[in-house]
Amino acid sequence: MADFLGEPRLSRPEVIKKIWAYAKDNDLLDPSNKKEIVCDAKLQQLLGVERTQMLQLTTHVNHHFEYAADIKEESAPVKGSPKRQRKVEEKQELKEEKKELKVKTKSSKQEQKKELAESSNPAPSAARVEAVAKGLRLRVNAMFQQRLALEFKTPDLELDQLRFEFVAVPSKPATNELRRPCHAGARENSEGDFESVGEGHLEGLSANASYTVFVEVEGAGHKLRSREISIPQRASPGNWKPHEVQSWALTLRVPEFTQKLAAYNVSGATLLTLGEADLHSFGLVAPFLRRRVSDALKVEDSPTSSDQDSDSDEVVVSFRKHKLFCCCTICSSSLCGVLVLLIAFLAWQAKGLVAIGTFNAIEPRLTPKQFPRYSSCGGCREGNKTNEEIEKCIKPCYNLSFVLEWERFNAEYGYELVYFPSRPGPQGEPSVNISAWWLPAPPTARGPAPRIVVLHGVGSNNNHCGVQATCFLLRSIGFSCLTPSARDNGLSGKSTHPEITSWAYDYHLDALGAWDYAVEDPDGVLGGPLPPSKVGLMGFSKGALETAIAFGIEQRAPGAWLDSGPYGGLFGMIQSVLSQAIGRRLGDFLARIVFFWAKIFTGNRVDVLKPLVLLHNCTPGNVRNVLIAQSTLDAVVPIKYAGIAISTLSGLPSCYSVRTFTPPQYCNGATHHQEMWEFPDDTRRKLCDFWSSTFKQDAAFCNLENQPDFQTWSPETPLPPGSPPTPILN
Repeated sequence: MADFLGEPRLSRPEVIKKIWAYAKDNDLLDPSNKKEIVCDAKLQQLLGVERTQMLQLTTHVNHHFEYAADIKEESAPVKGSPKRQRKVEEKQELKEEKKELKVKTKSSKQEQKKELAESSNPAPSAARVEAVAKGLRLRVNAMFQQRLALEFKTPDLELDQLRFEFVAVPSKPATNELRRPCHAGARENSEGDFESVGEGHLEGLSANASYTVFVEVEGAGHKLRSREISIPQRASPGNWKPHEVQSWALTLRVPEFTQKLAAYNVSGATLLTLGEADLHSFGLVAPFLRRRVSDALKVEDSPTSSDQDSDSDEVVVSFRKHKLFCCCTICSSSLCGVLVLLIAFLAWQAKGLVAIGTFNAIEPRLTPKQFPRYSSCGGCREGNKTNEEIEKCIKPCYNLSFVLEWERFNAEYGYELVYFPSRPGPQGEPSVNISAWWLPAPPTARGPAPRIVVLHGVGSNNNHCGVQATCFLLRSIGFSCLTPSARDNGLSGKSTHPEITSWAYDYHLDALGAWDYAVEDPDGVLGGPLPPSKVGLMGFSKGALETAIAFGIEQRAPGAWLDSGPYGGLFGMIQSVLSQAIGRRLGDFLARIVFFWAKIFTGNRVDVLKPLVLLHNCTPGNVRNVLIAQSTLDAVVPIKYAGIAISTLSGLPSCYSVRTFTPPQYCNGATHHQEMWEFPDDTRRKLCDFWSSTFKQDAAFCNLENQPDFQTWSPETPLPPGSPPTPILN
């Protein structure tokens, strides 16, 4: 130790700081986890491990310290007679013999090591537990109706013998006390010094109860509390007293705002009336600070977290009284009737979408082998059908041979249901357990096939006609598919908002979790890990919107096939529906009203992310493939959004190579992503061309010349009876 550090004697904190500095200076920190050291030869010799974290360093260096060195000092002369001197010497000799006997009678080397460890890492004293408890700095990072995000800090780095627990004691006796263990880890602060930081959540709080929150420190048989923090009730912020408003405001980490609230003794009732002009007069000049406070004040389901500028959890500052007032005002001006009519109209439109097979919410427990015969693809009824029934319901759009080959292929080449976590949300939302069908391509001597994550549309699951039929075509030409069901759909887990369908908010995290799983293959089910350059993304309808967001975030993904995506988000869809029904100007005006209430009622979980903005923020020189597909006859998602996407991405040639696929699809009344069964041969060729280019492999591997022909119609010839005229995509 002394040779490594260049100094003979240092305290443990000083030793840890020097080792950490050595790791940073020599680039030994793990890039994926900056708190972990990948030890080089010197550190391995010193610590005896290949990897370690800051908090574990204390354990690894303990045996280098001499807590009880066996130092022999020259005895001072004993005053007294020779007889007394002999007695002292005999007593000393007897003591030495007992000590030697004790060492000799050790039962094993293991016990000696255990004793050494215990002596080198002594249990903390009551005074030390008290000192740590008093020195803890506890703060609330985020305040939700039923959850708190908590953090504590202490400059003490030697906490390995102590246990910590977050505790919330309610003011109401009928409410349960909540506890959650937490672990402290070392972290470098802004001044370059190290401190121990513990983080965690207390969940299951009653919104109607106030709480006293503290950290309980346990060690050496003692339990002591840290400084306490008072948490007000979160059900009715309008009833908050000024000191309770201060408790909430501190979580925002906007000092100017907190100071003004204190200076003016603002109560909860006044807090709920604050607007943009008030925030500006408070001195909040920076727009991001005004947004942070404004979002926390105005938007229902807004977390009061300092780390967040948008929303993700339960109501804290809600406008219940103000919403009632607003509703009364709207009713008094006869707008309630308009809104009711609009809701009824939108519901009627949604019913129409289901009728034409847009949603295709097929039973999620159906296997890929059962799906072709059971599905409602192409205008059939959902349920098991005979060959004659299938042939009758799919005519004249496509033929029975497509369904029979699809069924045979899935039975021969297999499938497996897998589960994996989504990526966690940027506002602290937990990961969701996502289910997916793994649909492998036929094995070849070339090794594992490239993989494509394929995401379904709104109100559906991975047993989605577009997903399953396209994956049949992809597998037949040598590409494997992983088809996740988004949260709250199919067999996947529930989100924090299971009754609310979000738009451009968190579903993309499920696609990204699937992409991570396809790259890493942590369960060894997919045939081993693949480079990120061999795993692509694909989405249909709203799934294309979420896939575009995922593609904009994950710039390692080499390509994305975006089919019939509403890139204008929910607002764009509302605007399009209303404009078609009542004209553009009035439709645009009413769309803004409807969208305002959509944001309120969903807790601002709609149109949070803008896919084309994310895609515009690309890395020049990293040219990735994008294909925009959509029917020129699409009556569900306006074709103009495909045109906007093509125009936007084509203007970024240093970032994207853009291709298009826009056949005029019309299948038994349906016009929304029907190409995979109406034009299966054309679609298969386009899939081969795009993904072969994306994965930089020879298109000959698709073996197109030996694939069966399924296609009945061609875009260049008359389409099925009833097809509308084909417009031109601008």
